[in-house]
Amino acid sequence: MGGYVVWGRYSGVNYQLILYLASRIIVGCMTLASEKGIPPFSWKRFAFQKSYPIAAAAIWGTVMMLFEEYPNVLHPSLRRSMDEIYRYSRFKGCDTGGMISSRSPDLKL
Repeated sequence: MGGYVVWGRYSGVNYQLILYLASRIIVGCMTLASEKGIPPFSWKRFAFQKSYPIAAAAIWGTVMMLFEEYPNVLHPSLRRSMDEIYRYSRFKGCDTGGMISSRSPDLKL
């Protein structure tokens, strides 16, 4: 009840906080399942170091698929960021078509 009263009104800040908390809760539940020995979370081959690259690729792949095929379902701020990065950015001398890559010659990290 308190969560509804305090955080129930929509604002950009509340929305970002809810998204952040949802992701942390999912990770916490997966960690708890691992500690409790619940498969597949308890399997050694799904240890964080091994599963992180797969999770990162799946998440970015999903974002890119949604951005390319169904951009209207993405939050407007994410869609604007993706437009800026992947559609409107051009790196001088870069032949990636605006795609940022660690191999982009003019990319300074």
